[in-house]
Amino acid sequence: MDLNRSIGYPLFIEFHRVLFGGNSISVIAYTQFFLLLASAIFFVKSLRNTLHLNKWTLFTIFIVVLTPVFYELKLANSLLSESVAYPLYLFTIGNLLIAIFQNRKKNFYYALLLLYLLICVRGQFLFLLPIIVVTALFHDGNRNFTKDKIILLLSTFAVFFTSILTDVVFHKIQHGYATTTPWTGIQISTLAFFTADKNDADALKTKDQKEYFYHIYKQISNKKLLLSQIDDTVDVTDFYYDNYVSICNGTINEQGELFFTNRGNQEEQTILNDKMSASITIPLIMDNFQKWFLMYFRIIVKGFGSAKYMIAFLFLLIASTGIFIKSKNKISKVLILFCLLLFGNIVLVALAEPAISRYTFYNNWILITILLYLFQQSFQKKSND
Repeated sequence: MDLNRSIGYPLFIEFHRVLFGGNSISVIAYTQFFLLLASAIFFVKSLRNTLHLNKWTLFTIFIVVLTPVFYELKLANSLLSESVAYPLYLFTIGNLLIAIFQNRKKNFYYALLLLYLLICVRGQFLFLLPIIVVTALFHDGNRNFTKDKIILLLSTFAVFFTSILTDVVFHKIQHGYATTTPWTGIQISTLAFFTADKNDADALKTKDQKEYFYHIYKQISNKKLLLSQIDDTVDVTDFYYDNYVSICNGTINEQGELFFTNRGNQEEQTILNDKMSASITIPLIMDNFQKWFLMYFRIIVKGFGSAKYMIAFLFLLIASTGIFIKSKNKISKVLILFCLLLFGNIVLVALAEPAISRYTFYNNWILITILLYLFQQSFQKKSND
């Protein structure tokens, strides 16, 4: 339960430690496996009930959904927050599908409750909040704000603020500091520092900000990790991916805390570093907006795998939205939701991290589900003809 950890997964581990003592690690592996299995079954059932997929299509999707359990991340027997985040995500999306396609309002609230737990485990899932708002307000094609929609909208905002409050209260109780988990500022400032130049200090307001910027900038420059120092023959996106940890953890985090050496204990230095890095991020971005945005865009593209995949999903999103506006058919709603999940996750992750598989695998089932769903629809239509 370190200061730079959110409450969710450490509490999950502590719960097992208190109940099972020395056997807790083994029990955690079993708990994670059954959570993953139950969530996959629930998710596939929600697809079956909402999209009426045949058993072979569902079996294929089930195998794809369970792939992270046995391959690459091996979630069942790894002590990773993703091991709990993934099943919570599947439960959340499963309830969202039921709410949208079976018009069960209570499942919107189930999804929100699960999302609250999910955000407590990993903050990257904040991207689901606007998606739930959009789907709740417009999935039925009715643009009017009914009482039910207003209540659901207020509930969504409540999840956002409650998750922040939970984080602050947790750190106050556990560490004595009323703060959100101090790591976000360090992460979001990484790309801003990478694209910065020395003159950006002029965009900062306070003396502390300027001195902090010069200190961090000098360290990154000495390591030859600035965008301006990369040789033209090097792929800048690959370079950023390869050196992200060195810039973020190895420089902004370590050197930032060193900057605040005489200002409190280790935890206070961590909090000050996070707040300072966050406070200078926007000015740095605005002073180098073109360079920053191009890098941000490249990270998003890489998160999709390539530009052609991103363009394909963007086309699907735009076309499906147009079809939904005209006809309100089910296929368009499926495609809109799945595309929003893909874009929402990658766009948010890219603000703070390289969009690597550890942060994007949650949606690996989407492409195969879309293809199998469209294939089944086409096959059934031909059979009927």
